Amino acid sequence: MFSRRPDGRARAEAAAREPITTHIWSPAQIVALVFGVGFVALGGAALRTTGFAIDHVTTPVVQVARIPQTPALAAAEATFGALLVFTGIVAGGLRWLMALLGAAALGLGALLLANLAPDRLHRWLGVGHRYGWMTVVVGGVVLLAALVAPNFTHTTSANHIRRHRVVT
Repeated sequence: MFSRRPDGRARAEAAAREPITTHIWSPAQIVALVFGVGFVALGGAALRTTGFAIDHVTTPVVQVARIPQTPALAAAEATFGALLVFTGIVAGGLRWLMALLGAAALGLGALLLANLAPDRLHRWLGVGHRYGWMTVVVGGVVLLAALVAPNFTHTTSANHIRRHRVVT
């Protein structure tokens, strides 16, 4: 009764003067960036060593960081890492893509460990049980981070920033 409410125009002018900026981040982004950079580096080093000839993607098999690598595996690792880096740089993380990549790595590792895949898969990729364990661990951590890591938001307004800005 005694308070005066601003009309619609004054409220719109006040909103126009005070833009709001929201920053979203998640710990899942850090997980995606760490594993993504690692897989890009591993795949890039293997591609540098093996080369990539489209008619011979399964040969030669070389050791990079004590892991046997073929050109096909190196290209797959570099692509996997690049997609993980992409999910890590998007605000809040692309959780669905990160979960899909984690599940795919977990599935590949399970196939390699259970020997359910045909022998061709071991020859094409040049890997064994040690690589299977590595992909199970990486896939599990990425999938878990994508599913349970919270999102944090930080909201600031232009007036708040202006009040704390030091003018020299």
